[in-house]
Amino acid sequence: MEYTERETKTDSPFQVLPVTVGLIAVNILIYIIFNIFLLQNGHDFISLGANSWTEIRTYGEYYRLITSIFLHADIKHLMNNMLILFVIGGRYEACEGKMHFLLI
Repeated sequence: MEYTERETKTDSPFQVLPVTVGLIAVNILIYIIFNIFLLQNGHDFISLGANSWTEIRTYGEYYRLITSIFLHADIKHLMNNMLILFVIGGRYEACEGKMHFLLI
């Protein structure tokens, strides 16, 4: 199919921003898993890997710097962060590329 100057082909965000959309999907999946299976069974955010400077400094649990990125307190917190990720992350990924975005 040919496109004229007035007609443009629109690509889906999955094609244009695969890293951003992938990160959003992972965050939503983790939110669902944690809220349905773990938080209802008596786990708290600290035991699930939330950022705690005491745990990081005292016990050397540096993985918390990464795992805390994927923890969200409620649906509003998740949606706000994913909106910001889509807007800012999407622009950054479009300008700098997938690999550079992944590295930051």
